Amino acid sequence: MLRKIMKIIVIAISILLVVNFLYQRTSLYFLDMPHLPLSQHLNKDNLVMETGETFRLSVIAINKRVHYSSKDFKIAYVNLNGKVFAKKTGVTFITAKVGKKTFRCKVRVIAISRKTLTLDVGEKYKLHVYGDSIVSNVTWKSSNSSVAYVNEYGNVKAKRKGTTVITAKVHGKKLTCKLKVE
Repeated sequence: MLRKIMKIIVIAISILLVVNFLYQRTSLYFLDMPHLPLSQHLNKDNLVMETGETFRLSVIAINKRVHYSSKDFKIAYVNLNGKVFAKKTGVTFITAKVGKKTFRCKVRVIAISRKTLTLDVGEKYKLHVYGDSIVSNVTWKSSNSSVAYVNEYGNVKAKRKGTTVITAKVHGKKLTCKLKVE
């Protein structure tokens, strides 16, 4: 009888280990859980910013002093009031400490390789979005494809004289390059 119980326990533990191992490799494991009303949390857990942009972080549901800090202030700096300044491309974490509790916000700073560009008719150029691994999910578009065409990899080809705006969309951000074809 004791052997049967031990065998059942070993099988149950083995199943739990396998399920735990598989669960960590599913999209369910990476879902952000919703915050409960009136629970302490940051207003943003994940932030995508363009270089030069600012955003105000705040801790919700408290009336206490918050101490903010940045893991890498060269990428994104945060002041005493929680205002985040995107400095250069990369990834960093902003930490907010309230008493014994610590909250983190992942900050990705992205930028387009060129804000303005001049090409001759028939000339080609490759635009890039700099930041971290999220830049592989870029959607490119030309506002006037008869002037210049851009493909899904950011390769621009000038077709005829004129101006157009090349737009790169990344996680809700629009990065633009003004293109003049001569």
